[in-house]
Formats: sequence, structure tokens, C-alpha cells
Amino acid sequence: MRAAVRNYDEDLPANTLRAWIIGMVMTTAFSGMNILFSLRQPSIVITSYVAQLIAYPIGVGMAKILPNRQWNVAGLKFNLNPGPFNFKEHALIVLMANASYGGGANYFTDILVAQKAFYGFDFGVGYAILLGLTSQCIGFGMAGLVRMWLVEPASMIWPGNLVNVAFMYTLHDHSE
Repeated sequence: MRAAVRNYDEDLPANTLRAWIIGMVMTTAFSGMNILFSLRQPSIVITSYVAQLIAYPIGVGMAKILPNRQWNVAGLKFNLNPGPFNFKEHALIVLMANASYGGGANYFTDILVAQKAFYGFDFGVGYAILLGLTSQCIGFGMAGLVRMWLVEPASMIWPGNLVNVAFMYTLHDHSE
């Protein structure tokens, strides 16, 4: 029997505190490692597949450890453990990884290293943060402009994402 892709959206929570904690910690740690490793030759690249593989046992472990209790902070209600670690939370973590270090270190780090090493320019931490944010925002803005043609049509199949999707289904499919 062949497994088919679900054509419905399950009522699972995606925007959970657990997903954001795992995603932000992994994004910060792996981005730092990618920048450190990008300065050596040949460079080592930690891809989003590594984040996908490591996030699953961490998420399942957090689902078993965290208390299932409703918290109310300043009128905002949240639950540390809204149920078992699910497909949507895992996809959010991988999306964070792809956005921050999908192709290795961000390109703006090359600009900063070249400015410092070859030209002697060092504009400080504020400049580096703004350069990183603006380069990411330009990329997301350009992707938004061509979304109608490159994202929304069902005929647009991106082979690079098929590996992530197949791996995600393999991890979360608990059928016999």
C-alpha cells in the first residue's frame, strides 16, 4: 500500500513555545558553527537536514518532560506541553533553520570579513546586525514579489525540498 500525502490540515498546534525554543537555540548554535567553519578551507557546512534530524529527538524528549499546564502571563495564555511533538512544530523548526543557514553561512558574513581583512573597515556590531537583517529582508521581499509565479502554482515542484518532506514524513509516520 502506498502512503499518500495528506490533503487536509490537522488541528495541531504549530506556534508553540517548545518549537520556538528548539528552533531559536538550534538556529543560533548552528549559525555560529557555520560561520566559524566557513572561514576554513575546505569549509564544513551544517545543513538544515542536520537540524531536522536533531530536532526530532529533542522535541519528543521535551514533550515527555515538560508539564502539561496552562499558563497565563499578562493575559496571554500558553501551554508548555500542548501534546506530543508534531509535524507542524518540526516543520517550523526546519523553516527557521532554512531561513538562517540553509546554504551555509549567510552571505553578509563574507562582506563583513572582506571589509575587515582587505579594506580595514570595521563599522561595529550595529552595522553588522543591520547588514544581516537587510540582506535577509531583501531576499524575503524578492521571494514575496515572485510568489505568484514560483510558489503558489501546484505544478512548481522544488526538488531540494522533496528530501526534507520525505524525511519529515518518515520521522512522523507511526503507522504499521
